[in-house]
Amino acid sequence: MSLVVIDTGPERASRRKWINQFQYVTATLFVVDLLCYDEVLDTSNTMESMVGVFESVVNSRWFTTSTMILLLNNVSAFREKLFASPFGAYFMDYTGKNDFREVMGYLVEKFSKVNETSKEIYVHLMDPHDPTTIETIFAAINDSLAGKPDPRQPGS
Repeated sequence: MSLVVIDTGPERASRRKWINQFQYVTATLFVVDLLCYDEVLDTSNTMESMVGVFESVVNSRWFTTSTMILLLNNVSAFREKLFASPFGAYFMDYTGKNDFREVMGYLVEKFSKVNETSKEIYVHLMDPHDPTTIETIFAAINDSLAGKPDPRQPGS
């Protein structure tokens, strides 16, 4: 299997110009930096903004046949940051403890709830400082795509 990875980055302003180019992608990797939960972008919480962007991608007509993979990045640094910057201070609807597992459960649920399609969202935790992370992620991607027809091929 060969992979072509395209990083669209934070190009919000021009999204309408390029989104239709993804009609035939087999998989969409949506990467979320967990460290952004206490940051503000344009007067809104950056993590909340990421959930909004994810909602538009997962429900987009351009990704109806695409496998959706949510990569939650910077797990180790996030775990440490929770001690210095309590999660509940930035998410008023969060009622759990400032515990890594509870917060991760909340975030996975928050991203999953915006999925209005019947497609499954594959969630993976990533740590950029762990050398096995990339291998694990690509193995998971390969597993999630196994047997899936190529939408670019006629009759698929």
